[in-house]
Amino acid sequence: VVATGMRHGELLDFQKSWIKWNRMEIHIPSDVTKGEKARIVPITGALEQVLREQCESTQKAHVFCYLDLRLKSHVPFASFKNFFRAARSRAGLEDLRFHDLRHTFGSWWSQADSNLLSLKDVMGHVSVKTTERYSHINTGTLHRVREEVERHTEGTVTRFLKHTPRRRS
Repeated sequence: VVATGMRHGELLDFQKSWIKWNRMEIHIPSDVTKGEKARIVPITGALEQVLREQCESTQKAHVFCYLDLRLKSHVPFASFKNFFRAARSRAGLEDLRFHDLRHTFGSWWSQADSNLLSLKDVMGHVSVKTTERYSHINTGTLHRVREEVERHTEGTVTRFLKHTPRRRS
């Protein structure tokens, strides 16, 4: 979730055929998304490695499967609750919810890009207002943007102030 921003249900339905390796994208079909609108999620290098391993580990159409020893076959997950609960417990993060990982994705995206419209599309939101709840910008991001503004406007303000006649009161 933290690498894709995909919802729990989308991850459960995630098919290998959705992955477009040549474009490094996941194409989520409209019949699976909450807003019933198809969307595209970019694949990072680290995510590519995980997805390739997942896809190679099973012959099933689903990306996320487990080996059912009783059936002696890979079966798609019906839920990630038990898996997530165990991982959360091992990490000592008892108050973490599965959906918090989607918020983390949104925060990281907005800190790297700060373009809410692109984040809205990747996350599949209908409104930018919803996206704003996911885009928690930290002060480091604010300082990075400030530095970019300074770089682009370097000397402009001081030159303007030096050449602007001051009024006498």
